[in-house]
Amino acid sequence: MPTRVSKILLLIEAIALIAPTGLLFITLLPGAFALLFTSPAVSLLVFTMGAALIAALRVSLGFCIDGVSGLQRVHKAWWWLCVTGVLISVAGAVAVHLKRSMILPANEFTQVLRMGSTGLLLMIPLSHVLLERLFRSRSPHAA
Repeated sequence: MPTRVSKILLLIEAIALIAPTGLLFITLLPGAFALLFTSPAVSLLVFTMGAALIAALRVSLGFCIDGVSGLQRVHKAWWWLCVTGVLISVAGAVAVHLKRSMILPANEFTQVLRMGSTGLLLMIPLSHVLLERLFRSRSPHAA
């Protein structure tokens, strides 16, 4: 697939998936500040989810602006934040399943963690840029 088409697809993925997840995060942010002193674990989870979302935007923009060379210049810390977001999303999906099974207690932490399962949608653009980085960087015609 040509790089230009891949960039357009990534932009569509970003608009369709990253933007709604970002809006969800923005709604959680005031509550995270309010719980900063009473429930620091919940605040830390929300702030980590936000950092992972920003990292996903940074990695996606790196590809959309500069192509594969832009992805190669993205610092590893941004990639690790994306991986952290994926782990939180998977943990959120597990929490949703365990809540349905009545194994997990209903508290603020598990509620926020379950909201994190919406981040599973972000695995689509993240997988896209990861595959671009892995396969196009090896190609002699990467542009």
